[in-house]
Amino acid sequence: MKKPLFRLLGSVALAFFLSAPVLAQGSPWTQTTFAPADVTALNGKSVFFVHNSVGSNIVDGLRAVAPSLTITNAITSGGQPSATGFTDLYMNNYAASTGNPIPNFNRRPLDKVAYFETLMERGGRHAQIAFLKFCFMDFDGDMPAWETMRDAYSGMVNRLQTSYPNVTFVHITAPLYVYNQSWHNNKQHNFNNWLRATYGGKVFDLAAITSINANGTPAATAQNPSPGAPTLSLDWAVGVNNSHLNANGGRRVASGLISFLARVSLSGNPPPPPPPEFGPSHDYTGQWIKTSPEDEKNWGLTVLQNFPGDARYIFVPWYTYDSSGRAAWYIFQGPATGYGDWTAKDTFEANVYRYSGPNWGEFPYNNSRITNVVAGTAKLTFTSAKTARFEYAVDGSSRTINLRKFE
Repeated sequence: MKKPLFRLLGSVALAFFLSAPVLAQGSPWTQTTFAPADVTALNGKSVFFVHNSVGSNIVDGLRAVAPSLTITNAITSGGQPSATGFTDLYMNNYAASTGNPIPNFNRRPLDKVAYFETLMERGGRHAQIAFLKFCFMDFDGDMPAWETMRDAYSGMVNRLQTSYPNVTFVHITAPLYVYNQSWHNNKQHNFNNWLRATYGGKVFDLAAITSINANGTPAATAQNPSPGAPTLSLDWAVGVNNSHLNANGGRRVASGLISFLARVSLSGNPPPPPPPEFGPSHDYTGQWIKTSPEDEKNWGLTVLQNFPGDARYIFVPWYTYDSSGRAAWYIFQGPATGYGDWTAKDTFEANVYRYSGPNWGEFPYNNSRITNVVAGTAKLTFTSAKTARFEYAVDGSSRTINLRKFE
């Protein structure tokens, strides 16, 4: 951990490629064909697929279009992904086999998210590729808002990627209702659009693939209150009032899934882009006082900046008075863990420390008597090279004050 400046100053102040195109960055997968080489490639990987209902239609399709693909039932493997090939974990069936108290995970999307995380911890982490599929019923009108599902899902993915960096997590858009059941398709549509925008080329677009008719035209859009949202094409549905996939639909989706998974790299998840390194756009070193100094005299901030080796470091003693009228001083500084950091361009936020120590006239000076406590927080936003806004909540007092550089 980087030491805060005040302490330093002491008491002074895989890559896997086929001949076919690789998975496109930023482009969800909508291809619905595969080559024999794709099955060979997929058999060489360990894939962990967790789902309910429509997922079984897809697995049936895999068996139909690729008889040589190794598919393992997770119940027989004890929830462990097979070393190679495709492991099929039907959530309801597997949960029942292990005595899980939830009898049916459909229409319990947040429980699905939590259970997938548990399954990854118990054994799924040994897979090379893993993904969770929601059901169309998880987006019914009385289900959680799609934003709630988005937040739960993204939080789960972030935690799993951090815990299991050797697993490549891919994503699948939520299945759609047929037209006659499509009142709530706007929720799937919003969630799916977010999934595509967030995970791009790591998304298998089940919804897009099944919303196109066999002749290549789009299926009818949804009924009110979801006008404009796509629906499951009747060419791929069990019936006009049944939104599961028929045999043709299962084979169509399975064919695309094989080519998608065959092209997913086994090099692990690419590291997330580093957070932007915010900092100051000027050197703000100097004395900073209230914009109307005649109103509040003899207090202010001393900003010290541009220290050797770290142009982002800022050290701010704050000289003021306490509630009893005695002189008091505080310090905030950083970037340093537990102290503060730049949270946006020209905006610094930090814990404010109150220091106390021995009488300056004592000799020898006793450093061991120096103490500090966190007295509150501060946010200093430089609005120009010579103006700033100072917000604080310290020792029970909160204010926002405009400052200017004293020259």
